Amino acid sequence: MSGPTPDSCCPPERPERPARAESLGEIGQHFDKRYQEWEPIAPEATDLLFTWLREEGLAGSTIMDIGCGTGELLVRALEAGATRGSGADLSSAAIAMASDLAHETGNEGRLDLWVGDAAVEPLDAHDVVVLDKVICCYPDAGALIARSTDAARHLYAFAVPESTGFWGLIARARWFVFGLMELIQGSHIPRFVHDRREVQAKVEAAGFRPLHTGRQFVWFVAVYGREPVTG
Repeated sequence: MSGPTPDSCCPPERPERPARAESLGEIGQHFDKRYQEWEPIAPEATDLLFTWLREEGLAGSTIMDIGCGTGELLVRALEAGATRGSGADLSSAAIAMASDLAHETGNEGRLDLWVGDAAVEPLDAHDVVVLDKVICCYPDAGALIARSTDAARHLYAFAVPESTGFWGLIARARWFVFGLMELIQGSHIPRFVHDRREVQAKVEAAGFRPLHTGRQFVWFVAVYGREPVTG
């Protein structure tokens, strides 16, 4: 689903959404339940990502958060000077909470929020595109990265589980334990520790270079900037 163009004053009418893959529908249902007792996932990693985005400059920009959750990062971006924001999530409960937050903070007129799968739906270009702990939910990371990098004019930010070395082992162990716990609770969803180096290579192949990279516990956090086009 596409977000608003930078000059639009109202969200556009959206075309009919393509059917989501069954596994992604299950992810949406899983997080619908989780958002009933919501606690942020690794907020320190999100804070690091946002700090770097703010350092690069959000004033006057448009931002799209894929897997936006409750919309907190989008509201923070607007407060830091972004002009408009768009957010997509597989969870209808998350989008409802994000809509409530937009209303509470007086930003409902500057945020376009929708339930949808950004790996298959058309996306309008934004200055900044964020995927904070989202790529790990997708079995085909390449399709999501290709579509989302194409929508990023200037900055592309993401957080993924570390896949290498000691922290890669810890990330895989955590995913295994979480999977067992969810199987016992009857609400299991797939999680993926994609090769972090391959994720970076795909982003760089799309025309971006690393501006900031680091780690918060098991999360590898990065902000990339689009390479200038040379004639």
